[in-house]
Amino acid sequence: MKSNRKSRIDPQMRKMLTLAGNPIWKAIAKEPLHNDIRIGIALTCRESLYRLSLGDGTADDIEDLFSAVHTALILAERGYGPEIMDQINLAKQSLQNAKDRPSSTRTFKVDSQDVIVISEFIELHEMQIDIAEKSEVISAMTSGMKRARIT
Repeated sequence: MKSNRKSRIDPQMRKMLTLAGNPIWKAIAKEPLHNDIRIGIALTCRESLYRLSLGDGTADDIEDLFSAVHTALILAERGYGPEIMDQINLAKQSLQNAKDRPSSTRTFKVDSQDVIVISEFIELHEMQIDIAEKSEVISAMTSGMKRARIT
């Protein structure tokens, strides 16, 4: 027999309990990201860089890489790799140069030196994600995407 009773817990309260007070969530949040998510993040960055290196980069490619840069900056500010701040800022400057470079076809391109800088940044960012807790990475990605849209 099917029960038509509503849950006794308000949906908003359920959300708060699930994310804030649930000991299972707290334990899961301290774990690193799952492998498939880490691989997806890395592939997105590398595919964007590849298209930019060919001169076929889109605004989405630039935004994806800016999001990664800002995420890395936030993680570094929180103690996950503060020693790579200079490399992150170099990658940010390379992306800004590509964004500012005029193009008649509305595509973006990075030069060979910028490809090296951004590629090194992506490797460092992958290491950052490997050591950071899941909740920290998710929080940094959310804030990083907001910062990237402003940039």
